[in-house]
Amino acid sequence: MCHSTLDWEPKETNFLIGVNGSGKSSILQAIVLGLGGQARHVGRYSKLEDFVKKDCTKAEIKITLSNEGEEAYRQDYYGDSITFKRTIFASASANQNSIMGSDNKPRKLTKEETKNILEAFRIFIDNPLVILHQDTAKEFLNVEKPEKLYQLFMKGTMLDEITKFYGEAEANVEKTRQREAGKESEISKLERKIEQIKRDMAEYESIRNKRKELDLIQKQIAWRFVMELSGQLDELKKVSRALELALKNDCSTLTEEHRANRVLLDNIKEAKEKLATENEKNGKERRSV
Repeated sequence: MCHSTLDWEPKETNFLIGVNGSGKSSILQAIVLGLGGQARHVGRYSKLEDFVKKDCTKAEIKITLSNEGEEAYRQDYYGDSITFKRTIFASASANQNSIMGSDNKPRKLTKEETKNILEAFRIFIDNPLVILHQDTAKEFLNVEKPEKLYQLFMKGTMLDEITKFYGEAEANVEKTRQREAGKESEISKLERKIEQIKRDMAEYESIRNKRKELDLIQKQIAWRFVMELSGQLDELKKVSRALELALKNDCSTLTEEHRANRVLLDNIKEAKEKLATENEKNGKERRSV
């Protein structure tokens, strides 16, 4: 670009005039680049850094759009004006983009938001009927082939964009149909899987009910066994008490017999002693005779 510093606040501008090389095209290029355009939208250079003025390290572009009236874009968010700021560095292809509202506070800027703003303001930077660059105008005036004029007509009326849009839409529709067919196949598989799960659940429920019945039967069997053992235990207790009573009676009888035998033994011992004494006495008498 040929301008070191240029501040321009147009009001009702119809024409921008000047001698050759004064920078008329540079202003138009700055508008396109400042609104997010690429080098291909300008057509003069292939790289953004080539637009930086010679012997300068960067180019800074600020474009403020009025955002007033009934057709204002997100006025509650941006206010009465929207300012695009773009910095292009000469040393690299990198550049910085930002956007501000009427309060001059930076806001997040995305390609989608830039596109939405330009569409709201009816600014189509790549349409030759909206912005006609000098090189494109020369090409338009010097064109001889009808095919080339037709291409310019398609681009100017945006029919090429519409054709491209419909082509992309048809491709998306075809992809959607393919995905739909794939989803229908997946749905069929899932339905079969669901039916199998239902059958498995029914079988599981049947097994669970049978297990409940089995648990109940096992508990009944165990309780019956307990009852039978309880009856046997009662019988054993009766027998045990009877045996204890009989044993007690036998012990009493044995005690009486033991006492009688003891008396008898004592009498026998006493008789033996008397007999021994008598025999000893009789022996002495025989010896004396």
